[in-house]
Parts: sequence; C-alpha cells; structure tokens
Amino acid sequence: MPDIKNLKKIETLEGVEQYIVTDHDGSIIAKKANTPDTMARIVCLCGKSFHAIGKSNFKHAVFSRKNKKNLFVFPVGKYYLGVIKQKEIENFIMIDAIVNFLTEIMKKDRKTRRPI
Repeated sequence: MPDIKNLKKIETLEGVEQYIVTDHDGSIIAKKANTPDTMARIVCLCGKSFHAIGKSNFKHAVFSRKNKKNLFVFPVGKYYLGVIKQKEIENFIMIDAIVNFLTEIMKKDRKTRRPI
C-alpha cells in the first residue's frame, strides 16, 4: 500500500492536469481537482464497477472525452486513483507514466516498511 504522501506526487508527472485519490467508499484522500466531489464520485463508481467485472484483472480504465482531457482510473490497493490528462499528451504515454510512477512508489513503500 503506497504512502499517501508519495501518491500525491502524481501531480508532478508531465501531462497530469488533475488527480484525485478516493477510498472505496468515495471519500477523498488527496486531490488537485476543479470539481473534487464530482470527480470522486465518478472515479469511485468506475473503480467499483470495473473491479466487480474484472476482479484482480482490473489494471486501469480510460474514458475518452471530446476535449481530449481523458480520465484514467487505476486501482491502488485500498484506493482508486483518478487522473485527468492534459489534452496534448497521448493516452499510451500517460498510462505508461502513471504505471511507472505507481510501480516506483510501491517499491519505495516496500523498502521503507518495517517488519513487525
């Protein structure tokens, strides 16, 4: 499970315009969003729906929008991460950047975790 402090660094990725982290109940954990309540409901509902369909096979979902500021939803442990990209960035580049970011913070979290 990533540390929220590290997860918030998603906003530093090139191409991220907005982001939100919710728990599985839709409560906002972290955000940089224009309409956080709406975005939280959408991300949580999508995350739950895709998890119900794909279980552990749910890696991410992409919702294309007319304005090209597409929405990405990723399961991250007990959270859902929603990202709205800048329109200039290609989807595959954004997905790769987010997956690499999540992989790195998960590695860091495993290294810093102390055995009980």
